[in-house]
Order: sequence, then structure tokens, then C-alpha cells
Amino acid sequence: MTFNPYGETLYIVEETGKGPDGKPVRTAKQTFVTMGPTRGDQVAILKGIKEGDLVVTSGQLKLKSGSPVVINNKVQPSNDAAPKPVDP
Repeated sequence: MTFNPYGETLYIVEETGKGPDGKPVRTAKQTFVTMGPTRGDQVAILKGIKEGDLVVTSGQLKLKSGSPVVINNKVQPSNDAAPKPVDP
């Protein structure tokens, strides 16, 4: 999620066709959202996306609407309702 003067936005991943190899082509689409309460690493999104949408969780600064996207779920974002700081 990014914050800017015009409101909160995030990127969802859309399938925009098939590539020459027959695999789906995925692109990023920037969308405005309405944020709700937060708890630790968790954020409620009240408007702007629907259940089942694929949301980009890293690399957003490199994206714009229409950018090609490769899904790599090797690293999962934390999902802790009460995260604790870690001393180096």
C-alpha cells in the first residue's frame, strides 16, 4: 500500500491474456482503496478490492499500471497482529 496526497492506493494483479507460450500474462493495476483499522502488520481494506484479488505486497515502487508482473511467493510478508521489534 502506498500513501499519497490523492489517497491510499495498492496494486492488484490482473490476467491480461496469454503469452506466446500459452501461459497467462499478468499486469499490475493501481487502484484506490479505503483503509480501515490496522493491527500490527494487518490492515483492513474497506473499499477498492474484492475477495480473491491478488495484491502486490513488495516491489510497488517499481510499478505503474500496465507493468508486467511475475508472481514469486518464495518470501511471505509477515502477518503478526502484535509484532515485536528485533534488536540487531
